[in-house]
Amino acid sequence: MKHPQTVAIVTLGCARNEVDSEELAGRLTAAGWELVDDPGDASAVLVNTCGFVEVAKKDSIDAVLAVAD
Repeated sequence: MKHPQTVAIVTLGCARNEVDSEELAGRLTAAGWELVDDPGDASAVLVNTCGFVEVAKKDSIDAVLAVAD
């Protein structure tokens, strides 16, 4: 039996991003992915973020760099 790929979704930003992440989670699980909470336990990490304001851009970059470590 093949184990499913695992993915963690990190969501930053507004309520719209939360809705988008929920939609992505549903599509990923329907495609056979297993959602995990800890990015360190995932074979892939999806960072859903926003870059409309400078502070959000910095937070986004910091989040991507953190999960890349």
